[in-house]
Amino acid sequence: MRRQPFAAREKAAILMMRKQGCRIQHIAMCTGRSTSVIHRILKRGMLFGHNLDVWRRTLDMRKIRAKQRLRSSISMLLRMLKLIEAWHNFILGEGDKPP
Repeated sequence: MRRQPFAAREKAAILMMRKQGCRIQHIAMCTGRSTSVIHRILKRGMLFGHNLDVWRRTLDMRKIRAKQRLRSSISMLLRMLKLIEAWHNFILGEGDKPP
C-alpha cells in the first residue's frame, strides 16, 4: 500500500485534537491514519515541546469502573464525531480556525 501524503494542516490538527483530550484511536479514526502514525506524530511533537499528556493529566481511567470508563470513552467519541466535518475543513485549509 502506498503512503498517503499529509494534508497542509493535518499534523497541527492531530496535535490540537490530542491537546483537547481525544484518544489516539479516535484521532486515527477521524483522520484515516493508523494509530502508529498518530503516535509517531505525537512523539515528534513532544520532542518539540508540546505537552500532550492531557489524557492522563485530566482523568486517570485505571481507577474508574469499567462501565463508567466505557461511557466516558463513548461520550468523547461522539463529541469528536460531531466536529469531524469541521476538522476535515480545517485540515484541508478551508477554515481559518480549528473547531
